[in-house]
Amino acid sequence: MPHLYKCTKCNKYTLNQKTCPKCGGTVSDPKPPKYSPQDKYG
Repeated sequence: MPHLYKCTKCNKYTLNQKTCPKCGGTVSDPKPPKYSPQDKYG
């Protein structure tokens, strides 16, 4: 199953894991970090 990625330049979502097909910007995983009870900021 493909993952969903978000472009850091234009904020569009894509299934391409390398670059954004619309603007050519870099993509990142939009998921928030996992919850940890030891995390003092969480």
